[in-house]
Amino acid sequence: MFRKASNLPGARDEEEEEAAEEAEEEEERRRRRMAADTESKLQLVHTHIRPFPDFPKKGILFRDICPILKDPAALTAVIDLFEEHVRKNHKQVDLIVGLDARGFLFGPLLAQRLGVGFVLVRKKGKLPGTTVSVAYDLEYGKAEAEIQEDAVAPGQKVLLIDDLLATGGTLYAACQLMKKQQAEVLGCMVVIELKELNGTDKLKPSQCFLPNSVLRTTTSQTAGAGAGAGAGAGVMSPRKQEAKHTVLHFSQC
Repeated sequence: MFRKASNLPGARDEEEEEAAEEAEEEEERRRRRMAADTESKLQLVHTHIRPFPDFPKKGILFRDICPILKDPAALTAVIDLFEEHVRKNHKQVDLIVGLDARGFLFGPLLAQRLGVGFVLVRKKGKLPGTTVSVAYDLEYGKAEAEIQEDAVAPGQKVLLIDDLLATGGTLYAACQLMKKQQAEVLGCMVVIELKELNGTDKLKPSQCFLPNSVLRTTTSQTAGAGAGAGAGAGVMSPRKQEAKHTVLHFSQC
């Protein structure tokens, strides 16, 4: 009695090897599609960040995110990239914490995608009820960031979000505020990082990571250090130099 060739041990091994190879090839194709999709989204976000030299005053290069908010596809791309990063790197997230004020634009959308709550970190005196605050240094003076006392519970896992990382002072204060509430800070996320200000150094010790494709633009600027007002951010530097910004940055506090 003869067996069918496909039932022979050697044939089965060969079929299994072929199936494994096909599965590996399909997985590789999937990874390439995802990488191309990520690159496409980063490019879309990048083209919707509009620079304004000498605003709000001379020497500041202002990064305007209004075009992102105006374009549904660009805004969706930003939230997609944040969501993909969170789902890939964090098994459990309890809260998204947004910084005053542009973190309020992206944070609720991401929180809704993830099915978690959203908490506001505001400037001193803007929240009702009992609050908890942390003071931090500005270029000229001090400021305070605060949350409502019952906004974050001890042990909750939180991610912080804002539009821009410059010197890192505000994000660092927000991290300290979360730790004061005994929350576990999983990391920080921003749409734009101003590379030349080394804001990630303020958040150390931490491992900083970016999506596979990092987009940078260069320009010249002059003068001290600061942030612009309105829907975007600006920066001045002590001397004329190359200014870089990275689109979509993630940092662990």
